[in-house]
Amino acid sequence: MKASKSESDSTRDPKGQRAALFPALSEGSKEKRAVSILLACMEQVPELARSLLQGQGAPLGKRSRLTAWTESGPVAKKGSERPDGRIEVKSTHGHEWVALLEAKIGKAALDNAQIDAYLAEARTARADALITISNDFAVLANHHPTYRGKVAKGITLLHWSWSAILTKCRLLTDGGEIEDHNHRWIIEHLVRFLSHPSTGVIRFDRMPASWKEVTEAIVAGAGVKKGSDAALEVAGGWIQETRDLGLQLTELLHQPVPVRLSRTERDDPMAFMSRVLDGLCNEQGLEIEYVIPDGVSPLKVHADIRGRTLTSSMTIGAAEDRKTAKARVNWLLRQITKTQEDGVHVKAVYGRRQDIQAPLGRVRENPGVLAKEDPKACPRRFEVKLITDLGRKMEGPKTFVQALERHVPEFYTQVGQHLRPWVPSAPKVDGHRQDEEKDHDGATEARTSQPGGAGTEDSGTGEHGPDSAGTGDSSTGSVARDDAGAATGDQLG
Repeated sequence: MKASKSESDSTRDPKGQRAALFPALSEGSKEKRAVSILLACMEQVPELARSLLQGQGAPLGKRSRLTAWTESGPVAKKGSERPDGRIEVKSTHGHEWVALLEAKIGKAALDNAQIDAYLAEARTARADALITISNDFAVLANHHPTYRGKVAKGITLLHWSWSAILTKCRLLTDGGEIEDHNHRWIIEHLVRFLSHPSTGVIRFDRMPASWKEVTEAIVAGAGVKKGSDAALEVAGGWIQETRDLGLQLTELLHQPVPVRLSRTERDDPMAFMSRVLDGLCNEQGLEIEYVIPDGVSPLKVHADIRGRTLTSSMTIGAAEDRKTAKARVNWLLRQITKTQEDGVHVKAVYGRRQDIQAPLGRVRENPGVLAKEDPKACPRRFEVKLITDLGRKMEGPKTFVQALERHVPEFYTQVGQHLRPWVPSAPKVDGHRQDEEKDHDGATEARTSQPGGAGTEDSGTGEHGPDSAGTGDSSTGSVARDDAGAATGDQLG
């Protein structure tokens, strides 16, 4: 994608004002300033545009051109809603993709009625998408965090969080994906701008107000109904927190750490919401899995509301070449020698037989604690987990999030990053066959060195007939005959 040529700010475009990298706006216009700077950076840095728009239908070829405007419209009737921005992407083949953009910053919230109006504007403008940006978090761009209305056919409703944009920018600079020095400089300064507290970019730092009510009801044994407003609010808050936590893991590992979703859940946001609600209302807990790049398994996070505990875990297959349970346990322990014991447990999974779990400290003292009485029984895999007891902190909307965001990175640092899968050894040459070949070679050498043999010392007496192949040096003749013996035999048929 090529960077679009800049135009004069004095030129009034019916589509709006061209996005400016240094917008001349009042001090109180945080929202407009952030949108203008972001869109201007997308115009000038193709890598940023591709990172944000990939998979959304925009023609993102190397020669595509992106142009952006702020304060776009109104495009429909007089007095209608005015979007904060407009993005156009044109390919060299004439394909055009248009998106309208509405943004909120700080604690300002997206309004469903306003989104309805912008969707109507998008339909009138024949736009392909409506993009909303705020401090609300979405697991995927097509999983809107607040809007549950119907979207007209042909229009895609997308959402970006400011934190997600900031994380993508950091990945671009840290990963060296931007080759152009000037483009890299622009993104580095965009990171500085979005990172400053005055910009209004806020991370998810507390669960919804109904969190305390729901957790207290579950702890008391009353439970919560799946269709209640409180359950829906808590489930929505959990989904936003899991996305924010995934961004924090992404920054920790310098690689994308997405939430693990089924194909149905990726396509249908309500399917994911339904799974979260089932866990909350039926299992009295919340759970999520993250896909760790090149990790031994997904990282599973479980919040047991009734038990007031947090558990992070990863699963690793046992070393199949070890024939006893103790040997397999020792193989695992060698991988986590630096892991602190506090709160870490190891579970040996035996398949159809009952699993055995014990604290890491106890397993280190006696690896046999995870073994069955049957010496032939071996664990198929291990689950290593970190369990943290929150107590009353579980019920605090802010203290729960703080504890969760400490707990998960600590588990990966202490345990997850050290786990490596078992890999079968390469096949080896059969030792018995090697011994047979050595015995055969030894016998051959012995026969060629016996008295009276061809090329031996007896035949090398210094008196050679005219047809003899020998030489005056008996040792040389012996070696020559031995090396040529196989070929001579072949010639004799």
